[in-house]
Amino acid sequence: MKLVVCPECNDIFNLTLDEKVCKCGVASGHYLPDKTTVYVSAKAVVLGFNNSQFTTAYILTDFSSNRGQEFPAFFITDGCGKILRRGE
Repeated sequence: MKLVVCPECNDIFNLTLDEKVCKCGVASGHYLPDKTTVYVSAKAVVLGFNNSQFTTAYILTDFSSNRGQEFPAFFITDGCGKILRRGE
């Protein structure tokens, strides 16, 4: 799964095939039809995590307690070949 973080307003949102924009309008993006490559604005920060690790953590979390299950997240850099940027 990929999320976009706005460096201006700190809004965070998930990506879909439909274009989404942060609260202040600086960061935006969407998935391309291959559903792995993303097209984002120049200042968008892309955050990712492994879908199966997220699902496992979700299943193992006891939502009635104050302890959630941790799972790793990572920044996705332009060099990975799955990020296309507007204005560059």
